[in-house]
Amino acid sequence: MTQTVRLTVAQAVVKFLANQYTERDGAEQKLFAGCFGIFGHGNVAGIGQALLQAEVQTLDGVAEAPDLPYVLVRNEQGAVHAAAAYAKTKNRLQTWVVTSSIGPGALNMVTGAALATTNRLPVLLLPSDIFATRYPDPVLQQLEDPPPGSRSQTPRPARVRSTSTTHLVIVIGTRYSDFTTASHTVFANPDVRFLNVNVMAFDAAKHSAEMLVSDAKAALEALTGELTGWATDEAYQARAGELDAEWQKVVDTCYAPHDQPLPAQTEVFGALNELMGDYDVVINAAGSMPGDLQALWRARTPEQYHLEYAFSCMGYEIPAAMGVKLAVGDDHEVVAIVGDGTYQMLPMEIATMAQEGIKVILVLLQNHGFASIGALSESRGSQRFGTRYKTRSTSGRLDGDDVPFDLAANAASWGADVLKCNGMAEFRENYAKAVANDRTTVLYIETNLYGPNPPGSAWWDVPVSQTSELESTQKAYGEYVAEKAAQRHYL
Repeated sequence: MTQTVRLTVAQAVVKFLANQYTERDGAEQKLFAGCFGIFGHGNVAGIGQALLQAEVQTLDGVAEAPDLPYVLVRNEQGAVHAAAAYAKTKNRLQTWVVTSSIGPGALNMVTGAALATTNRLPVLLLPSDIFATRYPDPVLQQLEDPPPGSRSQTPRPARVRSTSTTHLVIVIGTRYSDFTTASHTVFANPDVRFLNVNVMAFDAAKHSAEMLVSDAKAALEALTGELTGWATDEAYQARAGELDAEWQKVVDTCYAPHDQPLPAQTEVFGALNELMGDYDVVINAAGSMPGDLQALWRARTPEQYHLEYAFSCMGYEIPAAMGVKLAVGDDHEVVAIVGDGTYQMLPMEIATMAQEGIKVILVLLQNHGFASIGALSESRGSQRFGTRYKTRSTSGRLDGDDVPFDLAANAASWGADVLKCNGMAEFRENYAKAVANDRTTVLYIETNLYGPNPPGSAWWDVPVSQTSELESTQKAYGEYVAEKAAQRHYL
């Protein structure tokens, strides 16, 4: 009798690839020796879950489990180069798979793909795509026709609660990414209407809104004139004030010291928020930090807050610090907050700043893993697989000791002055030294990979494998189905 086996596409792909072979002169070998990759948006809960399940089944001795070992790399271009070099050394009889997230991760593979193609070397690249349903469109890192000068916001819990009863949303200059709309769940009032102010008709038309294709300033001046004499009622204003006051208490708690050996990254943010001047510039991009900063940072001027979030691009912060410093000059401090993952991807412009005498402050947070994608992996039932910087142990898994790299020494080797900070008191002292220094200074501090982070109530649509042998994934799928019920189109 034929037996039906239910698999996700990713699980089927892993099984298929693990059972492909080449043959020459009567000798047979596996075509794919393993899979290089960096998990992120688009692959952490798909191919990532499938590789985790295959690894668990292999180590548990399940006969039909495929053997496609996963190796966490630090840069997608480097991973493709490694696969191509392996294939060349193996006379094109074997190679590696390379998987990446959507957006920057996929684009990073292009140069490696060009090298492999021109050298006629076999590699298999599995870049991620936006989700098959296309429901939460546009998703984080999805390319569209972007409006110049657009901005978007990530919902805070207080904002999410207030928008659940909102009747009219006036939206200025956003492209409605899935973070802005909490994947089409944040505006829960069935009668909600939208007024989109945007210089791009493409974005102004989204959510079946009333379109106002206009410069933002001109539109706001016109709307202000039309609303002369009108105000919301006192109860509404009082409730808005209460929600804001509640959130400020949350910010204070996140910024305050936590009772744990290593500080949370939010404690570092709080110190910087206090110590930086009104026209100094804080810079950040990918990972968990942009969401935390958006929820917590009390910007005293528009110039103080410089975040890249639309493409969520690892490696942005250090070169961005150089660019911003060239733009603002020596009268203002430029502070880039850099995670250990993004640092490993693109640190080399520190040497350019040393070469040109450009002074910035780099706050390097070392937590030995991907905090954001690790948390997303765990919430989607993939157990933080492939997201921590661990050596491969005798078990065959990446669950050994911390990888013994020294990022502080590495930063010094590029030409920066490095100050190690053992806790928040020393961080504050060293920040003052960095301000007084006329050279690029790295403030190195170890932080807790697991936070705590600000509380969140906005949902993000990252699908979970519908079928799995792993209890963690099964549980996560049930939660995902329940949460997705609140999703809607605004028609």
